[in-house]
Amino acid sequence: MGLLEKIINKRIQEEEKTYTRAEIRSLLKKAEHSISGSDNTTDKKKKLDNFDSLIKNFKKKKKKLSAPLDIFNIFVEYFSLTKGSLLILNQASENFTVWALAGYDYTTANRLRIPEQDIKNIFLEEKKPLLLNGDLLQKINKYLSSREFANLDSILLIPFFTNNDNIFAFLMFSQTTYDTTFSDILGHYDFFYPVLNNALLHFFNTIKISPNPAIFIQHDNIYSSIEKSIEKHGYANPFVAFFDSSKFLDSVSGIIDKNFKTNFYNNIIDLFSSFASNNGNIFIIDNNTISILKDAPSLNDKEMIAYQISFFIKNLIPQPLSNQPNTKPGKESGDQEIKNLIKVFHLPEEDDILKQFLND
Repeated sequence: MGLLEKIINKRIQEEEKTYTRAEIRSLLKKAEHSISGSDNTTDKKKKLDNFDSLIKNFKKKKKKLSAPLDIFNIFVEYFSLTKGSLLILNQASENFTVWALAGYDYTTANRLRIPEQDIKNIFLEEKKPLLLNGDLLQKINKYLSSREFANLDSILLIPFFTNNDNIFAFLMFSQTTYDTTFSDILGHYDFFYPVLNNALLHFFNTIKISPNPAIFIQHDNIYSSIEKSIEKHGYANPFVAFFDSSKFLDSVSGIIDKNFKTNFYNNIIDLFSSFASNNGNIFIIDNNTISILKDAPSLNDKEMIAYQISFFIKNLIPQPLSNQPNTKPGKESGDQEIKNLIKVFHLPEEDDILKQFLND
């Protein structure tokens, strides 16, 4: 019998209690920390102190469209979270869709497209975080793969609300490095909620996640379609971005199934459509390239636009592209591969460059 098993068996005998699989896993984690002599208490306290400082600084920063990803990564880093996601309401489809993801398998990533009414049924009239465990986990069962659900101890849901008390986004975390992480998050809730809710609500209201209908066009009609849209809407500072979804999906074809491809493609269209809402257009070119034309005086940095799009795409893939089994020696990293498939042009300054790009 191994040392970990002896520790757990002794604990069971002492308390004369029958443990569930989830509780056994929890004891294993504690035993591992005990044997290693490292409970990381000091490091964790330092991280939490840094978290408080970061939230204070976050409140002072100018609100950006990257807020969902920034917020999600704050939690992942400072609370040692290994599995979770951030979902935001798509008002057109009435589904909560993924805007950031970490740790989940492909089946779960594919299922995390949750109807608005289902989320309302989970929270009911609650306007605060929910910690689901035991039988309550059945509320979220159908949105996780069988493997993820079987290994689930508990799940933390942190909702965000509009000024009318309507839920428009929520964080979902189901695995951490430390057993006490969820209680740590809840202990900081009153401090971070007003700041992060304000930032997410600004994002939600700014892009108004209500996708414009996509326009299907052939490659030969791209430039004329862009010209007509700029003239029709009187855009003063437009940019046009292209993402070759076909090449990207080909690059991950060995590790994702057909259903995940479909869901991924729909989420990418949601992203572009959201950016295009109210003052832009989305074009689907020859069924493989997705393009957005937008008048955005606040977005005048090509690199920032490309970064936001590529970062979102990367967060939709459950594992780093550089770790894919079909990655060949010498192949570019996943981040660089995505970046190479995104092209951004500001108009009219780069009109000639755009024409050259379209003619290549």
